[in-house]
Amino acid sequence: MIKKSGLIIAFFLFVLAIVSLILYFQANDKKVYSDELINTVSTGFKKSLKSFIESADKSMNNAKTALFNTDKSLRTKHDLDNLFVSQMVDNKLLKGIILFSKNLSYVIIREDKTWATTYSYKSADSLLNWTRLDDKLNVISNWSDTYNFFMDKTNRNMVELKKDSSGIGYWRSVQSQIPGKRELIVNVSGFEDGKGKNYTIGLIYKTSEIAKGFSEIFSFQNPLVNIIDERGMLITPIKTDDTSKIADYKSLTLEIEKLVSNWKNNRQNQPNTYSFERHKQIYWTRIDTLDNKGLGGFAITVSEDDINNSISLWVNKYLYSSVFLFVLGAVALLLSFLKRKNAGTENKELIKYDKQYLEKLIAGGETAMLELKSSLRFDYKQQKENKVLEAIILKSIAAFANAKGGTLIIGVGDDLDILGLEDDFNTLKKPDADYFELHLNKLMVNQFGISFVNESLLVYFERLEEKTICIIQINPSAHPLYLKTKDKNGQQTEKFYVRTGNSSQQISSLKEINDYIRRRFRRHH
Repeated sequence: MIKKSGLIIAFFLFVLAIVSLILYFQANDKKVYSDELINTVSTGFKKSLKSFIESADKSMNNAKTALFNTDKSLRTKHDLDNLFVSQMVDNKLLKGIILFSKNLSYVIIREDKTWATTYSYKSADSLLNWTRLDDKLNVISNWSDTYNFFMDKTNRNMVELKKDSSGIGYWRSVQSQIPGKRELIVNVSGFEDGKGKNYTIGLIYKTSEIAKGFSEIFSFQNPLVNIIDERGMLITPIKTDDTSKIADYKSLTLEIEKLVSNWKNNRQNQPNTYSFERHKQIYWTRIDTLDNKGLGGFAITVSEDDINNSISLWVNKYLYSSVFLFVLGAVALLLSFLKRKNAGTENKELIKYDKQYLEKLIAGGETAMLELKSSLRFDYKQQKENKVLEAIILKSIAAFANAKGGTLIIGVGDDLDILGLEDDFNTLKKPDADYFELHLNKLMVNQFGISFVNESLLVYFERLEEKTICIIQINPSAHPLYLKTKDKNGQQTEKFYVRTGNSSQQISSLKEINDYIRRRFRRHH
């Protein structure tokens, strides 16, 4: 019978494939409108954005608390480095931190596995002196920079704020045209240190890294996302990676600013969807609030073509899933049938039989799975040692291994009497079970190889009727076993034996041997 687990898995996969196919036809027949899709995407994006903003607010409060949790009104550069690196290690999204006051200018930026920092106090020098630190905050290098893009007047005026009693940070974009710098936005908050000194702290984020958490909008190829700050101005944290479209998106931003102004004046900050024509195509914009004092809301803008491509991709996913699940189900079903056909030759764990089971097994006589032999090398007819008998034991092992496996017991006569192995012991250098086992193992290894003996055989002894017998349990072999013997002329030949009924039969015909091997060992070739 086919293994139930394989059938259950195959059935389950086929059911899922059929469900996916039904969903594909249903989705293919259903008309999805652009305004409907962008509204749905906006809802999911809003949830992710709110989660990020809450995380940023928490990071801002943690940074403020950690910065002034002592009586010191200002820390040294070394203290600031340690403090802020710790903050950034805890928050993987943080790209850097800035700290401003009337006299202080401090910046630390994460660059791969290093930290670039600058610290200036009561300095009017036009050069900005930077230090690069390794992951243990040891100095790697120093340099001076004439392009103080964090410290230039435009950026400082943009981020410096007076004390904010609410504790909520505002958001600003960094004004830079340098690749890698123009993708930065800053969550900034002003506060007082308790001694009358005002400071501004800014947490720097890289928009491309933030965007990784917003999977909803990336069903579109080139979405433009604008955050609306508390003043109603636009920040562009997420936009296309296609640099050829950046100029187009700048002109789109001008149109979006008009829509935001209309939204604030006429929609009373309720979510709304707009469409407009630009660059000879239709665009859709969804504007919504965020319920955050530091932000006025957000706007998602996507072209009609981008929406249509997204819908097509979304519908086809059901078809691809259906095909994939059908293939997996077919593979599971095929493997189940193969296991069925090979069930008789699968290796199983060999476990010693207990005494009661052995007695019952012997009492039942020889079968297709059981062979009984009087001895390994003592000839009871001649009442002396006869090494020719060893080949009979090896023949039985090979026959079982080439078929479905079985058990060979040495020390039991044809009439099922327990003869024991004492006469065999006396033919050896040391008359005991240990030396008997060593001798038997040597015979089997020389004939079949150590790999087969270790992996497919279990040899042990048991006492029945106060006599010792040897039990050999044999698993089916993964490869054909030939018995090497010598003919009357002393020439070595190979014979192929198979267990048939309650005897070991030789197959002499090469054609029959090849046919049998092809059927029995096909899964290994």
